[in-house]
Amino acid sequence: YEKIEWDTIFLDEAQYFKNPQTILFRSLKKLKANQRFALTGTPIENNLVELWSIYHIVLPELFGKLDKFRFLSKEEIAKRLSVFLLRRKKDEIQLGLPQKHTHIVKIDLNQKEKHYYAAYLAKLKEETFTKLNKEVGPQQQKIIFLAALTKLRQICCHLQLIDKKEQEPSSKLKALLRIIHDAKQQNKKILV
Repeated sequence: YEKIEWDTIFLDEAQYFKNPQTILFRSLKKLKANQRFALTGTPIENNLVELWSIYHIVLPELFGKLDKFRFLSKEEIAKRLSVFLLRRKKDEIQLGLPQKHTHIVKIDLNQKEKHYYAAYLAKLKEETFTKLNKEVGPQQQKIIFLAALTKLRQICCHLQLIDKKEQEPSSKLKALLRIIHDAKQQNKKILV
């Protein structure tokens, strides 16, 4: 696509290129267009560099190079952005929406899921402590723990997330399908 001269490019889900180190970011920089628009509900989650990345694709001259951007105050950044951001607050868009009802359903893992969970937990404990004993820094420790927790969450969601050969629906999926079926029978609307 970089050989095509576009009139306008609309980039939806712009949070996907908020990391300037990614191939996607570098690929988008190569596209030629007269106008660019970016749409996202979450321009920043972790730091202001994410915001810079999105604007560097859409309007690079707004902040210039990253090393220059890092020295701008938050007030200066907000001032420059004010004409480009459309921000709606919750109370401005909730007009006429029905009251939200939250229903928490506790689901027990089936025997197979419990077995996988226990086996993975033992394996992760051993691997995690082995990695932590290799004198890694605090940031590396966080990453190791988050990776271990993610694996355990995947087992609780669906075994297919860790074993592609798994065909049986998970306990969570079965419960969800029952809830959806019951809501349909009662002509109710739900948001999952």
